[in-house]
Amino acid sequence: MPASPSALIAVTPIPGAETPLTEPLVWIGSGPGCAVRVCLPGVAEFHTSIEVRADGCWVSGNGRHPTRVNGAVIHHPQRLKHGDEIEVVAGSTYRFDDGVPRDTPAPNPKKKVTGLLDRARRGRAPRLRAGGLAPSANWRLMLGLLVLGGGILLASLAVRHAARPSEFDTPFTGADVVLYDSLMLVAYDRIETGSTLLTIGARREALLQFAEAITTIETSRLGTNPWVQPKIEELKRVVADLYQRLGETTPDQYSGAVGAGGLATSLSASMTVAQFRTLFESLATRFEQRFGRELVVTGRDHPEHVSLYGRGGAIDLRTQDLSAAEIDWVIQEAQARGIRVKDFSRLEVVREQVRRANAAGLQDRASTGVHLHLDRMVNRFDRYTVR
Repeated sequence: MPASPSALIAVTPIPGAETPLTEPLVWIGSGPGCAVRVCLPGVAEFHTSIEVRADGCWVSGNGRHPTRVNGAVIHHPQRLKHGDEIEVVAGSTYRFDDGVPRDTPAPNPKKKVTGLLDRARRGRAPRLRAGGLAPSANWRLMLGLLVLGGGILLASLAVRHAARPSEFDTPFTGADVVLYDSLMLVAYDRIETGSTLLTIGARREALLQFAEAITTIETSRLGTNPWVQPKIEELKRVVADLYQRLGETTPDQYSGAVGAGGLATSLSASMTVAQFRTLFESLATRFEQRFGRELVVTGRDHPEHVSLYGRGGAIDLRTQDLSAAEIDWVIQEAQARGIRVKDFSRLEVVREQVRRANAAGLQDRASTGVHLHLDRMVNRFDRYTVR
């Protein structure tokens, strides 16, 4: 085993998420048993493995789906070096960190220019004799032409291979992955906003938010993609579940939606559900120690939470009795742990509902006017994220 813990660090589409390589075998894939989950078209259930051995970390493909290290497909186990980049599919790349502390990277030694072509690039002519090129230049020229010809042949083969459809082709490019990720971020934001509005009875405003969540993706260039369309149906099913949970009549456009297994992995999260649960439990324990009472969670594992974030991946705090100092403490402690905090009380319609409830003497409905949402989507920012 390496002396220091190695790790995989996400490069694309969202950089920064780190997965320590603490187990003897770590899988990357779309399956629930993988330590690094990548749910994109073309990713197998168990796509790429990393074996942690005494002599280092070795990466392998599954034999049917390509895995690339530094741009080249690997066909047999390969030992990873610090800084190697592992591409699972286009738009999903991880950098290997061997865990060895480094102050500054060592400078790369400059190449010694000896070749004929290199001399020409530097403006230096090859040495000449009366009979033509010097013998050393002659064989270098022949070698250069041979290498050039081989490069052209390889490029030709690569183009032909790329032109042929294969089982490894995916309907996504790297740019598509980034676009899909940004569209889903907007959709999540609109559904969460709509959920808050529907909860307080703002039905019309909620319906507009849900419509925007769906049409944002449907009207994009990915809207007709065969891999994206089931995700759109799943978003519609999340909306339908919301109406059913709150005892509301489901709008016709969502009543027939059939989901396809949830969206919890549609966005790249910087922490797992288990990590989020552990961090929030530590926050709740500290709250009780500091303030002498339990931190009450008012929303957990609703259908939309489970579908969007995974079971246990998000909670709501619609506070009724927390002081301003306690609310600030919760926000600061959550952020210190890397938990994302969203404040839906910024919505003007929520503030209006609080004003009306207070005016009508319905303080139980008004609460403190604070609706906090905590989840595991670290480094994700939208209009309600507390920074």
